[in-house]
Amino acid sequence: MGCGASKGPPGKSTPAEEVAKPPAEVPSLPPYNIDWTTIAPGHPDPPEHLGGDGDITAAVDKVMQSVFDAFSSPEFSGPLPPFNLLAPADADWSKCAPWVLSRVKYVNSLGGPRMRVVHFKTLQTLGSIPRWPEDSANILDLEDMITSWIERQDAKGNLLGRKLCVTMFSHRWSRPDRDPMLAHPDTTDGLKARSLAEYGIGGNCGVFPDHSFDYFFWIDYSGVNQTDRLAKTLGVAALPLYVATCIEIVFFYDEAYESRAWTRLERIIGYTFSAAPSFVLIDDKYVNKEMPSREALCDKAPSCFSLDDKTGGLLMGIHDPLGEDAGLTDPSDRALVERLLELCMKTPPLNGAIKESYGSAQTGLDLANLKFAVDIEHYRIDCQQARAVLEKRVIG
Repeated sequence: MGCGASKGPPGKSTPAEEVAKPPAEVPSLPPYNIDWTTIAPGHPDPPEHLGGDGDITAAVDKVMQSVFDAFSSPEFSGPLPPFNLLAPADADWSKCAPWVLSRVKYVNSLGGPRMRVVHFKTLQTLGSIPRWPEDSANILDLEDMITSWIERQDAKGNLLGRKLCVTMFSHRWSRPDRDPMLAHPDTTDGLKARSLAEYGIGGNCGVFPDHSFDYFFWIDYSGVNQTDRLAKTLGVAALPLYVATCIEIVFFYDEAYESRAWTRLERIIGYTFSAAPSFVLIDDKYVNKEMPSREALCDKAPSCFSLDDKTGGLLMGIHDPLGEDAGLTDPSDRALVERLLELCMKTPPLNGAIKESYGSAQTGLDLANLKFAVDIEHYRIDCQQARAVLEKRVIG
């Protein structure tokens, strides 16, 4: 889940070769029998958000001002919950969902698009990432969903043996195109959708390994209107608030991920506003549980990855989204990237001390030197669990 400190910095995580050792016990979760799409379907965009290709400047300025103002509000500037108390297996998580809900309600009150998410079970069923608004039946309204969750959770914040986690998904679109009807974020075989479904199935967490989580993903293709130009731009303008409301950030790494302007900006936004101490890495081998080594990542992409001198943990550089080497499919996005970057540069990082303990370079937003801790512990846990399940079947 990665939403705060647990048992301290990850240090030197277990090498890939140790994945062959299965855990003593295979975690068991109750069958998942909740259909969130019937409980909390996404709300249609209001008419004032659907302006086609007309003048969008005034509407975007209003949302951007709300975004700037939000980070001085009590919902976003107040103290974080004491996440270090949540690590024990019997910890009380009942106040976590209400805390996230307070942020979601604040975001929804600002006049921009409401927060929408996709449940991991939906991705597992569809095998693809749903598109808003055409696939709205498969996309959830986050405020309604968490409200319903709180009504159903037990005294310690569990629902079907899991705690709530809202995750932001950062990725390079696999099939970009200037024509929005042709552009698609995933591969033709739905690799990202299947990867996120796998992420949710096990319910594991690298920061809180003694707990299981129910994963709801904020995905740009599903959370932002892909058809109407005004609604889409309003959703992108509110991106920092969506990221700050999510508990963690998962990124899908490939060789082109680092070079894209938007993925660079998303990492900067995540570093600044997310409570998580690290980003979680998955890649094209994740569905097959073939874990990459930290050293191999560093050797293959030394300008992107490095190892922390003190802990041996994996670090990732955050480079300038406005640099000459930063790719933008649509050059008109540059002005919005500039404004969002300006917001980040003026804001001290949330949970900075914990991020530093995980290896992040605390140099403000000096883009030439800033590095962020990367969590591959989740990857390792899932690999171990998959191996243990397989061995159990063979033995049985």
